[in-house]
Amino acid sequence: MLSVVAAAATPTVESRILASTKVNSIPSGLTPSLADIHDKGYFGFTGGSMVRANCDPYDYPEQATKPVPCIFGDKTATRTVVLWGDSNAGNWIPLFDSVFSTLKYKVAVFTFPGCSTPFVPASKSGPFVSSKAATCNTFHTKLAAEVRALTPVAIFGVSGAAFLTKTLPLEQQWIAGWKSAFDAMTSGSPSTKRYVIGTSPIMPQDVPKCLALRSKSIQLCGVTMAKSNYPNIITRDGKVATTSKATLVPVSQWFCQNGICPPVMGSILIYADLDHTTKTFVAELVGPWLTYLRSKGF
Repeated sequence: MLSVVAAAATPTVESRILASTKVNSIPSGLTPSLADIHDKGYFGFTGGSMVRANCDPYDYPEQATKPVPCIFGDKTATRTVVLWGDSNAGNWIPLFDSVFSTLKYKVAVFTFPGCSTPFVPASKSGPFVSSKAATCNTFHTKLAAEVRALTPVAIFGVSGAAFLTKTLPLEQQWIAGWKSAFDAMTSGSPSTKRYVIGTSPIMPQDVPKCLALRSKSIQLCGVTMAKSNYPNIITRDGKVATTSKATLVPVSQWFCQNGICPPVMGSILIYADLDHTTKTFVAELVGPWLTYLRSKGF
């Protein structure tokens, strides 16, 4: 009689991250390779490289007066979701393109690197190129009308961890700015769903460069949560979602386990620099995101 052998379960992202917290040396076959990032530059390996010239207010500031979205997902769909944010919105572009193509939604992406996701003055919102501050403020002023014109069924906002709010007044301003943005973009459309994508970690230094120098001690290139500001940012995300009457999409479990955020997951390089993820890593999150979105009725 033939014995029946159960198929091995596919490891979850969480279990793969957990295993990677215990790895000390650069894994063989790292993808993308450190050599490729060094030779070709990091940007092409990130989702931000998918932003085109006709929807890029950072490099084309005249677009801030009438923001234009980059379109992804199912471009023929009648239902639209919006993704908006700073450069970390770019992290999620390849994933949104994939999952919403499957779910039959068009994706309209509004992203302005360095410009805070919440509607707060650029001069007070964190690290930013001063010459872009006025353009960022204009972008905030004009964005809501362009979003409303799309009549989206849902809006997803995301921000990078580089934006710190170290005092209570700054945190309150940040949270209020998120609410103002959501309120403005959904004015007259109370049925539009609101989502805050949790903030992903920021590493202490450029990850590929760090790995090149510490090939036998790669965890020094990651983050220990107890020694970082990341737990405070996760808490702030929850406050943002509650105040904005939005649903929080937690993401820290896909980056960190047992208080450690490793720089790699198996043989996959997670970060192309400090906080911008590689397209290779984000592709591994398609399954969990599809499961999540289907549970929310998409």
